[in-house]
Amino acid sequence: MFALRKKMSELLADTGGNVAVIFTIALLPVIASIGVALDYSRANSALSAMQGALDSTALFVAKDAASLTSSALSTEATNVFTAEYTRTETSTPSVTATYTASTSSGSTVLLTAATTYPTMFMSIFGYNSLPLTVSSTATWGTTRLRVALALDNTGSMASSGKLTALKTAAANLIISTGATGPRPAASRTAGRAGRNTIRRPPRCCAAAPTTARASGTAA
Repeated sequence: MFALRKKMSELLADTGGNVAVIFTIALLPVIASIGVALDYSRANSALSAMQGALDSTALFVAKDAASLTSSALSTEATNVFTAEYTRTETSTPSVTATYTASTSSGSTVLLTAATTYPTMFMSIFGYNSLPLTVSSTATWGTTRLRVALALDNTGSMASSGKLTALKTAAANLIISTGATGPRPAASRTAGRAGRNTIRRPPRCCAAAPTTARASGTAA
């Protein structure tokens, strides 16, 4: 008995190999952190894919939204989204579609998709899945939009016809957005080469290009 007690005292007093013990204990949370980061990264990748697919779906169904019933709109949105979203690591997302008609602020189609991502490492800590939700809105109609063009007018644009091509492209863009005024004449040069302004027509029609606003969350 005395010999056993002596051996235990010697064992407790021995500090050899303590680095290996501390490293082994610290390795557990490090591995857990890597696993959590991997799960979150894969979930975020799936969320980005869902957002892109839903944005495409919103633009596609917007052209027929006014002529479809609520159930038909949801069905078409689901079919288009299913064709666009091909990721297999999540469960099948549920898609909802809402059409709102407006003559003053522009009609909108709001789409929402929700699903869950089954975790691999986080399930050890009791988190078996991560909820994924994204939304996208397409707006069109009589909404007026303000568009600002940032044009390069530095000295490097003065060669090889770059400045002329820039002015033509900018004028064409203004016309393509629905401007009703006369086509802008050649841009006027103010002061020196490289400082140019393109004058926009005085009026712009009511129609505005289709826009999409999107947001996504991974709770």
